[in-house]
Amino acid sequence: MLNINEGKNELIVKNCRHLAHYSAFIAKAREFEKDGCSLQEAIKKAVVFCCDHDILKELLEENASEVLNMLMTEWNWDDAKQVWQDEAREEGIVQGRDEERQYFLDLINQGLSLEEIKKQISTTTA
Repeated sequence: MLNINEGKNELIVKNCRHLAHYSAFIAKAREFEKDGCSLQEAIKKAVVFCCDHDILKELLEENASEVLNMLMTEWNWDDAKQVWQDEAREEGIVQGRDEERQYFLDLINQGLSLEEIKKQISTTTA
């Protein structure tokens, strides 16, 4: 994990426009908050500022509400781990179904009859 806050790891930030823009966006939100805005208002003002100055403009114009929600939500490792586990489980189920489907297609393409396929499956699952 790298700190890309304003003034930190400048070489990396300088060489990656996306990181530089994200760093500028966060710095602007912090500036607005320091000037007395609530966190939510500071983020909203930073979105407007960055769009006006072509900083993450496309992303912010298309996803401003998601960005606001993400930045306003407290990060929770346990919740994040649960989401990752749920996503991995769903991907595993899809992959398993795809492999099973391919297995049956291979048996059909080999010219096996329905009875032979049933027999093949019963010996595989036993």
